[in-house]
Amino acid sequence: MNKYAIIAKLINKKISSYLRVSIIIFILAFILVSSVSLFLANQYIQSRADFIDNGKLHLIEITSRRAFSTGISRLDSSDNIEIDAALKSMFSSDDYMILTKFHLPIGVNDGNENKYDLYAIDAKVQDMLGSCKLDVDVVCSIGANTERITLKIPVVTVEKDGMRSDTLLDFPVNLKKGVSLKNPFGIYDISETNTTSIVASTETFGKILHIAFGVPANDITAWMSEKSTLSLPLIDTFYVYLNKLENVEQTAHKLTDLGYNVNYPLKAFDDLNKSINTTLVLCALISLLIIVFVVAYIMLSINSFIKVQHKDMGILKQFGYTGDELSKIYTININKIFSQLVVVISLYIIIVGIVSLGIEHWQYVGAILAVFLVILLLVSRAIVTIVLRRHTSLDTIRLLKIDKEFE
Repeated sequence: MNKYAIIAKLINKKISSYLRVSIIIFILAFILVSSVSLFLANQYIQSRADFIDNGKLHLIEITSRRAFSTGISRLDSSDNIEIDAALKSMFSSDDYMILTKFHLPIGVNDGNENKYDLYAIDAKVQDMLGSCKLDVDVVCSIGANTERITLKIPVVTVEKDGMRSDTLLDFPVNLKKGVSLKNPFGIYDISETNTTSIVASTETFGKILHIAFGVPANDITAWMSEKSTLSLPLIDTFYVYLNKLENVEQTAHKLTDLGYNVNYPLKAFDDLNKSINTTLVLCALISLLIIVFVVAYIMLSINSFIKVQHKDMGILKQFGYTGDELSKIYTININKIFSQLVVVISLYIIIVGIVSLGIEHWQYVGAILAVFLVILLLVSRAIVTIVLRRHTSLDTIRLLKIDKEFE
């Protein structure tokens, strides 16, 4: 242990109860602000999960179209074209996506008295369905066990008075569970007719249509356009996915004006993202004011502590210690105080952060911890370079005189 450390240890024993109380208040204030920060981070994560990143709230469901003669008409491929044209007049092509949910208008079974209602949707939105991946020759459901089944596909002849089938062809698929109960596409477990809903990718659906109706497997859309006059309702629902949540309501109004019947979960959205950001900014400003107050308080407390040490400083200068050497001695004690603060606050933020936010959100905990460590570092350096050096630069007579006045 060098001579500076020995002297610093002796001086450290003279730390007043006032300074100890100030340090405790400083720690409690930082714990308070860090708790607020962790709470806001938790609210922000939850808000993003519930609103900003919730794919369901970005979706507008288009179920049908209003018609003058029949009241409601079913959707067909021409509606896709009209909807796309309307959206292009409002947004760039990167701001939205039109999805089609297909439905096989005939029931299928697996030869074991298990009935299935088959839907199809683009595999690029499979994450909204749940954990099941819409690979080729895979069908997904909510509660079915994973197994290999063989669907019996009717070979259908479409006639003017309806559809007729005399032949069944086998179509082996992998049935997997993983469709979420809360999926936004209306895929249910078992319907009222005791039929299990299953969903496939459009590629798999195309293969089934090829068997059932002789559809060219690589050109479903063109085939549907050609057969639009037939009573073959393959399109069940259109969905419009908006990248920006604030665009949902105006898009829904536009589609309604075009004559479409729409549903969307968030019908009273007024720029929620901006509201969340405003709340975060306001709380951040309040936290900043608290930090400024406690930083000023601890700096004044340490300034008072150093001022009480003027007599010791004067004596040390009489023994030949320079102002820089005095700074080194007192810096040791200041660094010790802030090292203890770093340990206490770091442990608190890490433990409480992981418990409240979860280990999967470690980056938020790390960011909050980094901010507080930077603040502590800046405060300690400010105390050493501004407060401490202002006292150690005084001459011996001035130190002893000030000490006498302070007493």
